[in-house]
Amino acid sequence: MIVDPMGVVVAGIGDRAGLVSAEIERDRVEQVREANPVLTARRFRIAAD
Repeated sequence: MIVDPMGVVVAGIGDRAGLVSAEIERDRVEQVREANPVLTARRFRIAAD
């Protein structure tokens, strides 16, 4: 099963064993980045003990 960062199942093969692949849609990547701007909250400074 392939799930995007928002929890939407992109591809799956059910109960069988095997491989699955999926393509990444650029529009979906932009939607996720706008809805969950995690990269803008990164901290680069390390706090001293």
